Amino acid sequence: MNEFPESAMPEIGPLRDDELSLAFSLKQEYLDDSPFESWQIQRSTHPDLFLAARVDGHAIGICYGWPPDAEHVSADTIVLQGIAIAENFSGKCHGSQLLHAFESQVAMRGGNTISVGSAGGYVDHFYMKNGYAPTAFMICIPADRQIPPALTREYSVSDERSDGDLRRLYVGISRLDNTLRERLISAFDADEVIAIMDKDL
Repeated sequence: MNEFPESAMPEIGPLRDDELSLAFSLKQEYLDDSPFESWQIQRSTHPDLFLAARVDGHAIGICYGWPPDAEHVSADTIVLQGIAIAENFSGKCHGSQLLHAFESQVAMRGGNTISVGSAGGYVDHFYMKNGYAPTAFMICIPADRQIPPALTREYSVSDERSDGDLRRLYVGISRLDNTLRERLISAFDADEVIAIMDKDL
């Protein structure tokens, strides 16, 4: 990818079949290591929510999401699962352009809200700069871990979900408080605490 000018403005459009391998490599490098098969199923089901940013016809970034599978989440909400720009193209506002294109796609399909999880650092600031507001901390712990009821009361745990080997506890917030995030990691011996951020379209 280094042969493309870093200042080139990307063209943004649906992720093409011939870009799947590269897009999956970006996902694996920058986002998560979930398997190709489940990712591709979501892409086949929601192709309008899988976008690529291209320079000179070559994908340099991806953004994708899909409707939530939780029953209590509003039907007009879309979960942004990931956004990534290749390192040599980062810091050029390409991520924000890609995110805005994704928001337009969500609005075109009738979605009113986008929700995204952010693990901290510059990613938190990227989303807030683009109009996302923190609504909860999601505490990720092993499903078999016992939590004293007093601890869930102390931190006002408002919701809980289990997904295989993972248990997620939610603490409502109105601002990003990284001191609280560190306290939650310590108190719950959490693998990670993710900020859930929402944007109304």
